[in-house]
Amino acid sequence: MLAHHSPTPATKTTPTVEPIRWFRPLVPKALGNCVADHVCMAKYKQRTGQKIGWVFDPAIDFHADLAVCNPHLDAACAVGDFRGDPNALPEPSFGRIWNYLIENTEPAGLEIPEHIAEKVLVQLGARGLSPGDRIITIHAREPGYKYYTPAHEPERFVSPEPFMRLAEYWAERGFKVVRIGDPSCTPFPSHPRIVDAAHWQGKRLIHDLVLIGLSDALIATDSGVWPIGVALGTPTLLSNSCHGQPALGTLSHWFPWEPGHAVLNKRLFVHGEAVPAEVGVKLFEGRRWREIPGLTRLEDNSLDELVEVTTQLLVRHGKETRA
Repeated sequence: MLAHHSPTPATKTTPTVEPIRWFRPLVPKALGNCVADHVCMAKYKQRTGQKIGWVFDPAIDFHADLAVCNPHLDAACAVGDFRGDPNALPEPSFGRIWNYLIENTEPAGLEIPEHIAEKVLVQLGARGLSPGDRIITIHAREPGYKYYTPAHEPERFVSPEPFMRLAEYWAERGFKVVRIGDPSCTPFPSHPRIVDAAHWQGKRLIHDLVLIGLSDALIATDSGVWPIGVALGTPTLLSNSCHGQPALGTLSHWFPWEPGHAVLNKRLFVHGEAVPAEVGVKLFEGRRWREIPGLTRLEDNSLDELVEVTTQLLVRHGKETRA
């Protein structure tokens, strides 16, 4: 959501004398893990009343943008300025990352301070986007994320083609469709209602945060982007999941800390036959699914699946009606 307040920016460079519980990122280069870190810190503060601080790496560009969008954060400190051993600090989930997120005893998420949102909205307006538009944001994970090699976790990659067609589908139905990512992504087709923000010069995570916050829905793949949609309260479709998520490929109140999101697993084939998600969960013992020559194969979600579940998601949240 776009916050209507301006919390104290998390830009302190040294710890204060106030008692603060400091945390370090679980996986500093992984965007999704860092989003989860901020949700976990917020929950910890709400449960304990303890002031919280985050020690971050200023060389990782999205850290500062996430820090300023955590309304519960009391301080942030660059790792080189921290007075102590950062490696001795706990990580925010205390080793229980996803279970800790699911425990929905407090509402916790990200909020974009109004003074920051106003600046970004001016930039978006120059690109033809405004808060009054019906916006769908799309992110499709391809090789090329700058903090990991192109070969990192290839099972999470998808072909961008179905997402291009999905963008055209919703653009023809009156939405402005914004594709986010980075310049390594395959360019999306030229269309008066499709905006390829992945190729904007100088784009930062804060632009993506504001775009997702403005959107009627986020359609994302198994990457670090979908947790942003959930943390901002934007109806989110996690497509092409390789985890065998609880939704097992259907619309579900999944991740109850912000209900009403949807999950689509990749199709899993074992010895050439399609199998249900329960088989994949058992086969990989809860770890991420992968292709094993001669045993397993993964197949991306089809355009028809993406259209159907996106429609269900929009209808559920009153953003669209079925024809």
